[in-house]
Amino acid sequence: MTVRERAPVTLEKPSGPHAEPARPSGSPWVMVPARVVALLVVVPVRLAWEALRAVVRSPLWLGRTAGRLLARAGRWLHARALRPVGGFLAWLGRGVGAGLSWCGRGIAWVWDRTVVVPLRWLLVTVLWGALRLFGRGSGRLGRWIWRNLLVPLGRVLNAVLVRPLAALLTGIGWLLGGAGRIIAAAADWLLNVLVVVPATALWRYALAPLFRGLGRMGRTTGRFLAVCWHAFAAALAWSWRTTGTVLYWLARVLLVLPATAVWRYLLRPLWLGFAWAWRIVGRGLRWVWRTLLVAPGRWVRDAVLRPVWRGTAATWRVLVSEPLRWCRGVARDTGREVRAQVRQMFGRA
Repeated sequence: MTVRERAPVTLEKPSGPHAEPARPSGSPWVMVPARVVALLVVVPVRLAWEALRAVVRSPLWLGRTAGRLLARAGRWLHARALRPVGGFLAWLGRGVGAGLSWCGRGIAWVWDRTVVVPLRWLLVTVLWGALRLFGRGSGRLGRWIWRNLLVPLGRVLNAVLVRPLAALLTGIGWLLGGAGRIIAAAADWLLNVLVVVPATALWRYALAPLFRGLGRMGRTTGRFLAVCWHAFAAALAWSWRTTGTVLYWLARVLLVLPATAVWRYLLRPLWLGFAWAWRIVGRGLRWVWRTLLVAPGRWVRDAVLRPVWRGTAATWRVLVSEPLRWCRGVARDTGREVRAQVRQMFGRA
């Protein structure tokens, strides 16, 4: 056997047309998953971030320009149109309020002199005076009629009609009470003779002996049936215990012992093996989940989603919240000025 000569090992890269391209250093078990993750996660997220930045920046610039134009237009409209119109309306309102106040005072004076004063004199002086006179006269007339007519008439009626009628009714009541007592005694005697005495004799000499004989017969029959039932129950219990013992041993021999052997020597080892394999697979899946999904997900959340959310919130605050707050402040100031002018107008009036 001959020993083949080997080429000397050198650290210089080959040059020339047949030189191999430079390869990145590192293990392929690390580089290939890193390239896959970068291609599937980092590149789409980066493209989406750039597109979102472009989309957010253009409406933000447009919103700022539109806001400035609207602010200038609002200031010009407030200075050139709303303030003069408001001053004219305030002056006109003050004049109209003064005229209405003067007219109201005149109408109140005329109403007081033509309606209130005559109506008060009519109600207080005329009507109330007439009612007072009528009340005093009717009271005196009623007292005179009670003392001179009704009281003597009542005394006469009491002596002539009420007392004799009461005595008559008392006598009638005494007669009716005596008759009722006599009728009750006669009815009691008849009920005792016709119902109670025959019923007592019937029960004592006919029904009671019959019921006692039937009771004795029933007790004898019951004792005989009880003896028969005890004998039947004892035979049934013995047959049931014997059948239960036989069925217990048959079930134990035919079902319990085979099932115990199958579980102990077949199903339990299979279940333990399946549980061990499930734990191994679960640990592998948990490692894959934590390594390949949870860590990139957290990075995406911290590096991508959170800045996107902050940019969206800033855009919403610039485009919606701040214009709404400015409009609300302008409306509040305008309302305050209008209320102050209205209070000043009615206060002077």
